[in-house]
Amino acid sequence: MNGNRTICGIAPLLTRRHFIATSAAAFCGGAFAIGTGGKGAPALKIGLLSDVHMKNPTSGDKEILKSAFEYYRERGADAVVIAGDLSDEGIVGQVNLVSEAWYEVFPNDLAPDGRKVEKVFIIGNHEHDAAKFRLKRILAGKAKGDPFYENGVAMADDFAGNWEKLFHEPWAKQYEKTVKGYKFFASHWVEPDEMEDIAAFIDLRLAGYGSEQPFFHIQHPHPFGTLRGYEIHGTWMGKNAFKALAAHPNAVSFSGHSHRSLTDERTMWQGEFTAVGASTLRSVSTNGPEENAIAKKNDAGRMMERMMGVTMAKQGQFVEVYDDRIVIERKEFRWGKSLGPDRVIPWPPKEKPFAYAALARSTPVPQFAAGDSVEVSAPFDGHTRGGDPVRQVKVAFPAARAGGRAFGYDIEVSGGGADPVVKKYLQ
Repeated sequence: MNGNRTICGIAPLLTRRHFIATSAAAFCGGAFAIGTGGKGAPALKIGLLSDVHMKNPTSGDKEILKSAFEYYRERGADAVVIAGDLSDEGIVGQVNLVSEAWYEVFPNDLAPDGRKVEKVFIIGNHEHDAAKFRLKRILAGKAKGDPFYENGVAMADDFAGNWEKLFHEPWAKQYEKTVKGYKFFASHWVEPDEMEDIAAFIDLRLAGYGSEQPFFHIQHPHPFGTLRGYEIHGTWMGKNAFKALAAHPNAVSFSGHSHRSLTDERTMWQGEFTAVGASTLRSVSTNGPEENAIAKKNDAGRMMERMMGVTMAKQGQFVEVYDDRIVIERKEFRWGKSLGPDRVIPWPPKEKPFAYAALARSTPVPQFAAGDSVEVSAPFDGHTRGGDPVRQVKVAFPAARAGGRAFGYDIEVSGGGADPVVKKYLQ
């Protein structure tokens, strides 16, 4: 950072791309939040993660995950959710890193005071497609000579046996846990012909449960038509989940898969129920479905993300359930910083401040101050985070403000030589 400006290395000749800051520690901006009054202590505390994507014992992923678990332990979590993609290639050794991190922080699933802390973990597509991912990596030559990968066993070879060995609990495609009187329903990633009816599973187990008491459903892809994310993926599960939860205004969905930054207000949604995107502890994405369609043909946006360090952000949430509200803290675990003010959901959810239409009406339009300008350096020879040479310029631009700070920018850099043309837009 440079005062109130963010300094950014950008490859020239990029077309108009999203430039969404993902960490208060590394980028300018702020986040919009809704607040409401309330009294009393929380009745339930939940640590919420997704897409941890463990790679290998030397990648540092386990240490980041442990720091998240330790934070939740210090905050007195009653349960910790990981909404899928425990591993990167879906091999048992990678999922074992999750198991090791968990039991090092919560031996025998216990907090230091002897309380049981419930783990609510599910597999994502990376575990379900483990053999395919593992073989693809080996055939690409990246794993040759590395015993961790070459001798790896796919989770998918024996989900029941591997799951029970690693997490000391039985395997089921769907399961239920009750924590301090609150129900959690979890659905592992499956293929369409394996899909069990989520509605039937939930409805059968909600008999006698309070219609205004929240319950939580965890799956990897977002319920279809809710959160902005990779809606083209996991459609069968997304539609099944939406149908099941739409009948229950007291349902709260936790899902991942899209890696969408928690600084994006579209990672909260309210309609027939409440949906919360769990982002990722591995590599935040600034792209939505339409941007990803473009990125498949032109990876300039991905290159820009890597150069800016955007994907370095490691995001998670801490959820507190009160009688009259649910409070969600957004946190970045690499730098240990807040990602903006807490999101507060009035409960029961008769008011829906996080419905997209309500957010559009209540969110101020960010404005640049009069006289603000973009500063552009002379071009220089730089390199990507992967070490590849690339011609770059440095761009410094001010934070936009209007009652709150903005995270989203579009930037165009065109031309070359000593005086490239830079245009900026608020997203």
